Amino acid sequence: MFFMTVTILIFWACSFFTDIVGVNAIFGAFLAGLIVPREGGLAIALTEKLEDMVSIIFLPLYFTLSGLNTNLGLLNNGITWGFTVAIICLDFAGKFTACTITARISGMSWRESSTVGSLMSCKGLVELIVLNIGLAANILTSRVFSMFVFEALILTFMTTPLVSMLYPPDRRVRAPNGGVSRASTGDPNEDKSDRKSPMTEDQPWRSRFTVVLDKFDHMSGMLVATQLVCPPSLESPLAATYGSTASTRASDKMKMPEVSVDALRLIELSDRTSDVM
Repeated sequence: MFFMTVTILIFWACSFFTDIVGVNAIFGAFLAGLIVPREGGLAIALTEKLEDMVSIIFLPLYFTLSGLNTNLGLLNNGITWGFTVAIICLDFAGKFTACTITARISGMSWRESSTVGSLMSCKGLVELIVLNIGLAANILTSRVFSMFVFEALILTFMTTPLVSMLYPPDRRVRAPNGGVSRASTGDPNEDKSDRKSPMTEDQPWRSRFTVVLDKFDHMSGMLVATQLVCPPSLESPLAATYGSTASTRASDKMKMPEVSVDALRLIELSDRTSDVM
């Protein structure tokens, strides 16, 4: 509790000092988060503690403040509505065209490329932050601010039906339940002998293992298990004892494979930012 209290006070102090020197308070909080060290899991722990409070308390308050600053009653004449429609059309056309062409050049189909362009035309928190900064600095008038907020709302609301129309669920490509096999990649240079590690008389040990990790804390145990499954060296005392009981000729024929261990960490994705950190 004391650590989180000190952390929040530091964030607020940075925001206060950047605000009084003429820079927006958002940049002070951003710099405070930027200097947090990433080693030792400190940034992840802070994110886990703060993200619920930000999502439940501060983010709704910020959207409420943006709504209070918006006055759609100022859009009361044809010229204003003409500029508003022009802003919506130009903004959508610019982002949709640029992102669609870029996705198409990257190798996507036209259907997938247009879907990417539709998703990129969606507005979010960043635009509201910029608009509120411009309004607070008297760069934007209340009328212009309301025009841009209305444009952000329209483009955000039309994203879901537009994506459903361009890329309906029945046309979406999904991976099979069994996963993608390595044989389907069609790589002619792939060594098919590496796909399995059979146990034979010449090779009595398995040489390929897959370990699934739930947490990074299990890494040390996995390393110990890796040392246990490694075959003994011919120069080790264990190999000497083995050679005394077995024939020298059989020991010479024995093939000592290189052990390969693949570690896989499974993460359950959710709306929490700390899950992917």
